[in-house]
This record gives sequence, structure tokens and C-alpha cells, in this order.
Amino acid sequence: MQDEARDHAKTSGRDRTGQRSAPNEKIIYGFFVAQTFALVFLQKLSINFQSGSIELPFFIMYIGLAVLAFNKTLVFDRTRLILYGVFSTLAVLSALISRTDFKVVSLFLALLIYTPMTVKLKISDKLYGKCIEMFQWFMVVICAVVLIEHVVQLLASSKAVPNMEKLLPASMLFPGYTYLRPMEWASKMIKPNGFFMLEVSIVSQFLALAIILELLYAQKAWRLVLFSVVLLSTFAGTGPLMLLIILPFMFFKTSPRVVAGCVLAALAVVIFSVQTGWLDTLLKRADEYQTYGQSSYHRFVEPLLKLEEFSRSENNLFYGEGPGNIYNAKNIVWWPITKVAVEYGFIVAAAFYAFVGYAMFKRPPDRRVALACFISYNLLNGSFAVPLNVFLCVMFCTIFEVEKKRTRSRRRRSAWSMQNPASETADVRPVELG
Repeated sequence: MQDEARDHAKTSGRDRTGQRSAPNEKIIYGFFVAQTFALVFLQKLSINFQSGSIELPFFIMYIGLAVLAFNKTLVFDRTRLILYGVFSTLAVLSALISRTDFKVVSLFLALLIYTPMTVKLKISDKLYGKCIEMFQWFMVVICAVVLIEHVVQLLASSKAVPNMEKLLPASMLFPGYTYLRPMEWASKMIKPNGFFMLEVSIVSQFLALAIILELLYAQKAWRLVLFSVVLLSTFAGTGPLMLLIILPFMFFKTSPRVVAGCVLAALAVVIFSVQTGWLDTLLKRADEYQTYGQSSYHRFVEPLLKLEEFSRSENNLFYGEGPGNIYNAKNIVWWPITKVAVEYGFIVAAAFYAFVGYAMFKRPPDRRVALACFISYNLLNGSFAVPLNVFLCVMFCTIFEVEKKRTRSRRRRSAWSMQNPASETADVRPVELG
């Protein structure tokens, strides 16, 4: 009887298939829904202090982690904790020896933002698929909002498009982003921002991520078409650039049927781009990176120039200009590598990327999604101290370790049974496209 009770205690938290108990799965699913809802619909909101502003998703993340800890679901990854400890220790030491009036709030906010990357939750592939499906429906809502914005400005004017900045006081909004951006200089049409999102480039990147997730998981044709059309209708370049880099990696383990569908979709996109003038608009912006004051220059050129300038300064290995001291100007997008190196020095930057790189690419749910988030985080946004960009990587790359279901074909099962009838296990075969 004691042996039976001991065996029951060991397995009480799991069902026969080895999955986590239903209560834990409900908590984890609720955590994912709350966090992704905040990242999609509450990213524009913030709590503002005298020393700066913190996005609302930051507080929702820590409330979620507290709920996980209270229910004894929270688990820390040992290697990540060590790497995070090295990075945070070096960052504090760098700030102390920098001999600058650094911003203490900026230092500790940065350390707090990256703490969730040390957490690891094991979930079933079924539960993770359910999580992805919910995120995709959030993006369907954003698509509907973008299309409504187009209809409103076509039937009325761009001034009639709903604007969160006119509905809420500035003290509730996260500053530093161009919420409304014209299609081109002096245009009466604006690029749709999805109402809830910080700016059109964020809409574009979220839609690109939704397309990648759709190709990897549900592969619903109507959602792929919807996401693709709305992505083009934003007239933003960051999302298409993200897809352009990632899609070749998607085809390595993809069925011919999906490849053929993607090729046909690409042809349809080209036709759509030519007929609607989207391609002309994109080509007009192709040389923006050469002109100071243009979006592409501030996003892709200025971070490199600043990094090159800092590399010529003395003692750049050990410390920089101090946390929060890199100069800020409208439209400048400081890459994380630029901001960390310039403010903390190259040694801290190396420790930081060792931690982030390990967290994002050591057994993520899918390395192609991790690569997409890594590109978005590093090259397309000023991400280092922005909870939105960091937590997007947390939710899709670092926090979940998906336990793949062990499957095999009947032929393989019968052959294996003849050779070794006592065995009840098989090799793991990851779920692939097609």
C-alpha cells in the first residue's frame, strides 16, 4: 500500500501521456493570454514617473510571474541565471567606474526587464499550439482595425481615423514613437497604426511574426491571405524585411505543397504591389538610408556610426557613457548592441549577448521564430530598455520549452515491436511544415 501511495504521489501532477496537470496548464495558458494581450493591445499605455515612463506590459509581466510563483509553477533555468548574474554584475561595476552621472533608474530598469528571460516553463505541444492560436486571433483583430482605418480615411479623411493620443491624456501614453505617420511627405493619407500599437512599423513586424507562426502551425489559408494583405497595406518596410530574411529558412523543412503555395502568394503580392502603387512607394524610400533626417538613416545608419565613434574612445572595454546617457533625439533607433556598448562598454555588451543569445536559441519552441524575433529585436527597433520588444522575445523564444509528443508510423512501430517488444519509446520527430 505504501508503494502504491508513493507511485500515486509521483504521478499525481501528470496524466498518462506525461503532460502537466490541468490546473497548471490553465495557469500557464492564462499567463500567455494575459501577456500577449498586453503586448498587442496595451503597448501604447504606460505609467509615467518624473524620471521616465514604463510600459504597462512591464507591470503585467511581473504580476503574471507572481501568479506563477504563488502556484509553484515558476522555474528558473540555472545556466541562464549564471549568465544573467555575470551580465548584471558587470553592468553595475561598469556604471560605478564610469565616472559619469549615470541614471540609476535606467540601470535597474534594464536589469528588471531581462529577469523574465531566466524563467523556463515546460509545456505540451498541444498547449503551445493553443497559445499560438489565441495570439493569431489577437492579430486578426488588429487586421480588422487596420482595414477599418483605411476605410475611414478613404470615405472621410485621415483626420477622422480614431487616434488614441486624442482620446487619452499624454500622462497615460508611452512617449517616443511616431504614432501617426503620413504615407509620404505632404500626403493626406496616413499609414494605419492599428489604433492600439505604438506606430506602423510595430504593426508591420507583428504581422510578419503572425505570418511566420501561421506557416509553422495552423497554416490556415484565409489567415495567411489576411495577414499578407494587411501587412502590405501598412506601407511599412520593417515587416517585409523581416519576412525576406526569414522565409528562406522556412523552406528547408517544408512540404512542396506549402512551397508552391508561398510562391503563388509571392506572385500575387507582386501583382498587388504594382497595381496599388505600393512598389513605387517602397522604391521612393530605397535611398532614405543616405539622407540624414530620414527614417531609414536613423534606423540603420546612425546606430552603426555611433558604435564606430565609440570604438575609438579610450577604455571602451570597461565602461561607457553610463546607463541612460546615450543621447536621445526624435526618430533615432538605437540598436541594443549600440546602446549597451556605448553606455556600459564592450565587455558588458559581450556578457549581455552571451546571456540573450543563449536564452533565445537554447531549445526555443522553434528556432525560425527565435531568429525572426532576434532580427526584430536587434535591427528593427530601439529595444534594449523597451518591455514590448524584450517580452515579445520572452513569450515566443525563451519562457516555454515545448515537450514534443513522441510519435511514429505504424510500419515503424510494428517493425520496432518485432525487434524489441519490451520497448515503449521512440525517437522524437519534431512537427514540421506540411
